Amino acid sequence: MMSERFGKYELLQRIGVGGMAEVWVARTYGAQGFVKELVIKRILEQFNQDDDFVHMFINEARLASRLQHANIVQIFDFDQVDGVYYIAMELVDGPDLRKVAATARRREMPVPQTLAVHVGVEALKGLHYAHTRQERGEPLGIVHRDISPHNLLLSYAGEVKVTDFGIAKVAALASATRTGMVKGKLTYMSPEQVRGERVDARADLCALGIVLWELLAGRRLYGGVGSEGELLAAARRGKVLPLAEVAPSVPLPLAQVVERMLAPDPTMRFESAAAALAELSAFSGATAGLEVAEYLAQLLPGGERERRGQTTLEKAPGVAVAPADAPTGTLDEEQAAEQAAEPSSVTPTSASTPEAASRRRAGWGISIVVGLLIFAAAGAAGFWAMRRSRAIADRAPDAAEVELRCSPSGARVEVDGVALAGGSPYRVVGRRGQTLSVVARWGAQKVERSVELGGQPSVALERRAPAPAKADSAPSKASPDAGRIPDARLVAGSKRLPRTARRTKQPRRISWPKVPTRRPADASVKKISRSPKTERSGHKRPPKAYGMLAVYVDPWAFVSVDGGRRMTTPIKALRLPVGVHRLTLSNTAIKQRVKKTVKIRKGQTTAVRLNWSR
Repeated sequence: MMSERFGKYELLQRIGVGGMAEVWVARTYGAQGFVKELVIKRILEQFNQDDDFVHMFINEARLASRLQHANIVQIFDFDQVDGVYYIAMELVDGPDLRKVAATARRREMPVPQTLAVHVGVEALKGLHYAHTRQERGEPLGIVHRDISPHNLLLSYAGEVKVTDFGIAKVAALASATRTGMVKGKLTYMSPEQVRGERVDARADLCALGIVLWELLAGRRLYGGVGSEGELLAAARRGKVLPLAEVAPSVPLPLAQVVERMLAPDPTMRFESAAAALAELSAFSGATAGLEVAEYLAQLLPGGERERRGQTTLEKAPGVAVAPADAPTGTLDEEQAAEQAAEPSSVTPTSASTPEAASRRRAGWGISIVVGLLIFAAAGAAGFWAMRRSRAIADRAPDAAEVELRCSPSGARVEVDGVALAGGSPYRVVGRRGQTLSVVARWGAQKVERSVELGGQPSVALERRAPAPAKADSAPSKASPDAGRIPDARLVAGSKRLPRTARRTKQPRRISWPKVPTRRPADASVKKISRSPKTERSGHKRPPKAYGMLAVYVDPWAFVSVDGGRRMTTPIKALRLPVGVHRLTLSNTAIKQRVKKTVKIRKGQTTAVRLNWSR
């Protein structure tokens, strides 16, 4: 294995390279056979002459060195070798949260609620420590400002660590930030940060709330937003769909905690990380870390860990920009990248060396994903533009794409449970030979198709025409609304709608003449008389009765109730109307599928338990 000597460190493998710095796995030696493996982040040579950047890098090291907490990546050393500055930091044996979420989607192993809550609880512990850090009795005023899945690391032992305080703002260093400069990743920024306003610790709570919302919902918060301008506008507003509506399986109290964390108005959020921690901890058990470790062992077995490839700037998440020449109905970049190619098959970038490529093919015995501070210079460099979706197919030899056309247009389309944005036609990129589950919905009607990537270049999704109504000579029983067409469903921000329609919160009803009814001449009409008391009081329908459904499946399952939206187990308290309901439970990873009928009783919880691990 080729290595490079760098001062007192031996650089073993480059695992990350950004625009201005690179990250290496390194090793240092001491007396009596002492060996320590760690991570080295050093400035690229061409930027060592940039005084502003070097100054920012030094400030980053000074800041990070002050933070020593179990939930924050620790800094061991800061120095220079031949004029090249570097930071030596803790090596975390495990993936970042972005990798976990992307792999879970690809393998259809949904992220359990336990993991999402555990990540939130542990990250809040680290943030509370950083937010309240003092020196000589004076608060440092640290705000991370870049909380995202890329900067939340999970160890295979179930630990959670926050990394990349590289663009954190310290009150004493406020002058280092140019006015109006927006730093960090747009999709995980608080609205006030996107607007370039002054931020405090509550901005970190909002960003972490977005991360938790996405983990629990199983989708991107702004996944339905197309262009960068639309994304910017949506992030500035900060208005999101209620988590309880998007993911009914999430307990309402937990959903309310997450929604409060990401409230658009900072004054409506928790006042501190400690306050949020007190609420979120109620949903975490004592063995949560062990459960997370077990899940990661199943999601990323030993062989997969050893195939880890190089993390480059191209692989790092940023602002998802839809291609200018394509509809916005594409899978998000992270998911498309994971489906297009395994990490080991990524073509080396210009920053890669043949030796590094050789080391990647040989594999690295220790599994490492370090999202470590690659975007430390994000503020100085601006937002990194994401790759275009089509470039993924060009770069990966085993990638393929398919075009989905809906007839009529206006359908809501989901691919493997991920809702696509924009309008027909949609373009989906993935791995050749992969089978996608495609569902197109027009109101109550839906069409389901299994589509193999690399097969047909275009797939038509056509709504079946409703059967014509049979003629009936009997008196019509049409209701007063019989001649009225249902409300149209508008897609917010759709480019196909006129500007006035986009501003309309509810589509206007279009009334048509009522269907005339004719009574046969010999038909008699019986008039039903009401007592004056009944007419005055006006009887109301009795309120609909509800009960609860709980579903527990080992190891896990997708659950659909009465053919509705798919949810993932465990489902602890799903509110359903009293009566009989049809459940469909499936786990594609182990090829299990079961249909069950359950009866919901008023005020009671009906539990369904399955064990597919035997």
